[in-house]
Amino acid sequence: MNEKLIIINHIGTLVVEAVESELIQMVDYVRAKTDMDVVLSFSSQRAIDKIERKGYMIPSFEKALSEGVKIYASVIVMPIHLVGGHDYLHLQEIVNQYQDRVTLLKPLLTSVFDCELLSKALFGIFKENSGIKILFVGHGTKDKSNNYYNQLMTEFSKYNSHSKFMSLDDRIFDYDPNDEVHLFPLFTVGGYHLREDLFDSEDSIKNKLTDQGVHVITYEKGLLGYDEIRDVYLNQVK
Repeated sequence: MNEKLIIINHIGTLVVEAVESELIQMVDYVRAKTDMDVVLSFSSQRAIDKIERKGYMIPSFEKALSEGVKIYASVIVMPIHLVGGHDYLHLQEIVNQYQDRVTLLKPLLTSVFDCELLSKALFGIFKENSGIKILFVGHGTKDKSNNYYNQLMTEFSKYNSHSKFMSLDDRIFDYDPNDEVHLFPLFTVGGYHLREDLFDSEDSIKNKLTDQGVHVITYEKGLLGYDEIRDVYLNQVK
């Protein structure tokens, strides 16, 4: 039996496709790359209860952690967070109860170096095409870590100067009619906000761009749907 366990923690989603094609695949990916035992947990009890009714038994973070420390010599917690904030601080409070037995990894963006790594990975997703227009959309947060979105765009602009970023609360940018824009979500998984706010609802960002006469190329996966991003998360695992 392995001496180390990795707990991949997400706040939770009710979208089955996101669980199957992104979160469970992330578990399989990490297990294959590290040869460690890996489990998935959710922070939201509401998401746990609702996804259970759809046939998925995903434990709470507290349960996965309390059971993990009984069996494994050390536990690594991999939070599926892009930036810090309230949810990450809550994980810290729980992990601190276990002192040195549990290692909590960082969100993807906590420094300029992190922004450099992620921007390079994103550029790889776009086949290193520096000439296309890209609109990145993120959820945003009231935490000061929200500044890392701006830093990420600063670093990504070194690869592609035609990229822009907006949060869900921002006014959409004006483009020229007949522009071609790549609409890319900076969401960890393809949950409700990604689907509805960006692509599916009548007032989605995609439809607003289309109303401007823009030709929109969509990327309808969360970040965990790309090996390039999974590898960035894995960089922290020792």
